[in-house]
Amino acid sequence: MNAGAELQQRGVALWLDTLGRDQLGSGEFAELIRDCSVTGVALDAGELLAGVATAKVRHACDVLGPVFDAAERADGYASIAIDPQLA
Repeated sequence: MNAGAELQQRGVALWLDTLGRDQLGSGEFAELIRDCSVTGVALDAGELLAGVATAKVRHACDVLGPVFDAAERADGYASIAIDPQLA
C-alpha cells in the first residue's frame, strides 16, 4: 500500500496544488491518480485563462499574417487585454 492510499484510508483526500499541461499530456497525472491515490487537483484560474488567451492570440496572429505582411509590420498585430485584478 502506498502512502497516498494509507492517507485515503484515514479519511485524507490527497490533492495536487497545481497541474501542468505536460502532466496531462504525458500521462503523469493519470499515474499519480493510479499509483499515489491522488483524488483531486486545484487549478490556478489565472494560469488557465492565460493559456487559453495565449492560444487564441497565436491563432489570431496566424490569421492576421497576411495583413502583417502586406502592412510591412505596421499593422496586423494581436494583443491581450489583462484584467487589472489578474495582473
